[in-house]
Amino acid sequence: MARIKGQGLRPLLRKMGPDAVGDLPGSGKMAQTQIDFDGWTRTPEGAAGAAPGSGRRPKLPLLGVVALGGVLCLHTACMSWTRGWELGVPEAVPAQVTATLEATRTTALEADSRDRLLAAIARYQEVLAMAPGNLEALSRLSEYHCLLGAAYSQRRRNKADAYIQAIQYAERAMSTNPQFRQAIERGQSLPEAAAALTLDEMDAMHFWVTGVSYYFKECLNPIRYPFNMTWMSRSTQVLERMGELDADWSQGAVHFAWGIYYLALPKFAGGDMEKSAENLQRTLAVAPESLLGRWGRAKYFHVKTKNRQGFEDDLRWVLEQDPRAAASPYPWNVYFQRDAKRMLDEVDRYF
Repeated sequence: MARIKGQGLRPLLRKMGPDAVGDLPGSGKMAQTQIDFDGWTRTPEGAAGAAPGSGRRPKLPLLGVVALGGVLCLHTACMSWTRGWELGVPEAVPAQVTATLEATRTTALEADSRDRLLAAIARYQEVLAMAPGNLEALSRLSEYHCLLGAAYSQRRRNKADAYIQAIQYAERAMSTNPQFRQAIERGQSLPEAAAALTLDEMDAMHFWVTGVSYYFKECLNPIRYPFNMTWMSRSTQVLERMGELDADWSQGAVHFAWGIYYLALPKFAGGDMEKSAENLQRTLAVAPESLLGRWGRAKYFHVKTKNRQGFEDDLRWVLEQDPRAAASPYPWNVYFQRDAKRMLDEVDRYF
């Protein structure tokens, strides 16, 4: 496998011939990208994705680590998916899609079970069949695949499938922004190209970060974490762009994401319990009636800090709320409350 300096993805893939082009128009093949030890994109011979202007690997301290990393990546240990901007070409939304979108929104509002969620996903896919570049449909499909993985998938493989699709839909949604897409085709990485994204793409950025984070945490064996840590770094760059646009967006979702980021990482990699607590508190300050903040603080922060009383108080508060009246979206509220009940029933497992 070779490293290629950053160039436009499509021109390079075309040079490689039909056997290497992944899911471009007229091709049914997949060109999987993999993340190497230093976080550069690793692809089949002649493909794009290496760090622009760089042609060498960083030195790793132990030969054994290098060997282990090579074995892991060869056996798909590295986070990998076909990039979303290669899965569809944005088009103008035709007038006839309006009625389908309105009906789909109604279906989605009631997505409080696996079957109803899958029905909402199917309706939004119908919208894409008519208008592949519809930003709303792409964004909601990213969101609902995150929810499908988190709330309605038990096996690791099923979760990974859902999160990869969430990431791909988010990348497609981002690529409806012409400046972003042009930056990608010039060879910029997604975090670099994110500087071109606007408030219109906030959902796409948010669920890209969510999908990557869930995939990292729920689908990888911990031994693989060091070889995929760069994805967490890339997530922070996207979060920084979201903060520039609107730090308080969507009931404090950006603050919440930062809180979980600082909590999840080990200290040597940037983890910081104080920053985590501060960001989670900002989430509650921005949206005190949202279930997200207290559910997440209990599930992640109180468990890690061994605060049983705080854990129980937050989860009981979540259960006392009306899921249809709370500020957070109803389909997510159903998940938050079901998960809160499960955690309270199994409280001794956590403490």
